[in-house]
Amino acid sequence: MLSFGIIVVGISFVWAGCYLYLIYKKQQSNKSTHPQPPVEIHPLDIILNEEGWKIIKSVEPSKFEMKDLELVSFKQWNRDPLPGEVMRQSAVSLNANLGLDDAKRVFDQQKEIPVAFRSYCLVFSGTLLIGPGDAMGVMCLTCAYDGWKPLVVYLNLTRFDGDSYYLVRIKSAA
Repeated sequence: MLSFGIIVVGISFVWAGCYLYLIYKKQQSNKSTHPQPPVEIHPLDIILNEEGWKIIKSVEPSKFEMKDLELVSFKQWNRDPLPGEVMRQSAVSLNANLGLDDAKRVFDQQKEIPVAFRSYCLVFSGTLLIGPGDAMGVMCLTCAYDGWKPLVVYLNLTRFDGDSYYLVRIKSAA
């Protein structure tokens, strides 16, 4: 009788092992045979997400070559610093309202940004952002010692002057 009990227990272990093996194989077959590459998130999107900014409205991406970009000073039409919303309206009238997608492209090709641009904060006013406390903002790029850095500038707190803030425009759009 003892040997019969050992055989029953042995068969139970075999069945349990087979069952666990089948579960394992099913789980393996459910996994993709071609692993998906990790999704890359653009550094500008990381900044927006980490700081809690959302896009309210944005212009369509522009078609341009980096060599065709130029800076537009606010001092060309106004001696005083401009409040944020006035700056955005002026950018539209000057065809200098590139948006977030354009800022991403410029950031990605930052080695091609003209050296003369390094002293200024490049304003991409074509994308309106809303952030913490319902603050409104626009994306900017500023040059640091180790490359260009994205930042969101608050429209209600910043007075845009021609000394440090410049709009970016495509030369042919002037």
